Amino acid sequence: MKLVREHINEKFSEEGDPIQDMGIGGYSFDTLNPGAIIHAIVPKLSLKYDNSGYFTSYDKGINLPINQPLLVYSVRNYIIPGTKEITLYILTQSIEELRATRETFISTGRLTPTWGSKIRMIISEKKFNKLFKVIEKGVKK
Repeated sequence: MKLVREHINEKFSEEGDPIQDMGIGGYSFDTLNPGAIIHAIVPKLSLKYDNSGYFTSYDKGINLPINQPLLVYSVRNYIIPGTKEITLYILTQSIEELRATRETFISTGRLTPTWGSKIRMIISEKKFNKLFKVIEKGVKK
């Protein structure tokens, strides 16, 4: 038996996240792109009706029930560092229907549903990662 010693070069940096660098694991605020499907993981979330992007008391705005699939329409950095403006569509309770709509959105680059709610939220990374889970990644445009 022959012993082989090899030097393994790691492609990780101290600033990076090894799980993300390997391309495995979940998706989060940093990897959020249009076409992603997310859902709330805490109860009683509600966004203001005025589309200002801010949260309000439950039943005083557009409610985001736990496990309600939400389609991410657009993501952009906001003027406050570490904060993003995310536009979402609430279309259906069915993840299968939302996936079909998502595929159309990804292939055409447009989304023109005849029903549903288009909402936006302005949210920091820390808050997003506490309140939401990304269940399917989007695509870079």
